[in-house]
Amino acid sequence: MDKMVARFHSLYYALKEYKEKGGATLIMGAGCSLSSTKKDISTIGIMKDSLREHGIAIDAEEEWDKIYSKFIDIVWISKSKEEQRELLNKRLADIQPTDGHKYLKALISEGYITTVITTNFDMLIEDVCKGMTYYKSTGGTYQKIGHNSTGFHLLKVHGDLESGQLRFSPADLMKLPNNISEDIFEKTRGLTLFLGYRGQDIGLMNSICNDSVSSMFWIDYNGPYLQPPSEAQIITKLLSSRESNDNILSA
Repeated sequence: MDKMVARFHSLYYALKEYKEKGGATLIMGAGCSLSSTKKDISTIGIMKDSLREHGIAIDAEEEWDKIYSKFIDIVWISKSKEEQRELLNKRLADIQPTDGHKYLKALISEGYITTVITTNFDMLIEDVCKGMTYYKSTGGTYQKIGHNSTGFHLLKVHGDLESGQLRFSPADLMKLPNNISEDIFEKTRGLTLFLGYRGQDIGLMNSICNDSVSSMFWIDYNGPYLQPPSEAQIITKLLSSRESNDNILSA
């Protein structure tokens, strides 16, 4: 059997098993929202677009870290919190939930996924889950949305466009507030799935439970090995700590 097919079957049975144990946690990155529009709304796409608006030319071969540094120094820190929100809202306007978001809703409805943790600022999860009950946090305190007695948990680690609590600067990303970090640790004790996420946010990665009791799956178009060595090392070290080195689905 093809290795990727085998891993897919492993994921399928893990989801079935953990449904009986209370469900799994899904960590979603920007890769899950890219097909929601024809615009480039990747993190680097937003940064490049913003820098061009500020009259800054970007070399086609310029590295991610240098672009990020320019974006923070020239664009981000000079703006008020409301102006930061407006900047992102302009670039994320008119996006629509993808088929992937609709499948996620089905997995949540059936009890396979009980917690969603995301670094995305957009409101796509809320849009696709209208009518459902969930507990949402953007700053460490959960607010109940909906009227049913039970619902899934939605933790937006970097804030979102609705709350205006946006974490984008190096200080914000390197270390999360203790209450958020502890919440992530508890919610990643069981089966944990990464989807469309590069793993470059140190604060989030350092908050994830690294006990080997429960397995972990890394699902991404390219997989971790095509990323910069420093990022790939963080991912592979985490997978190893969870005895999940082979649980990578890519391509």
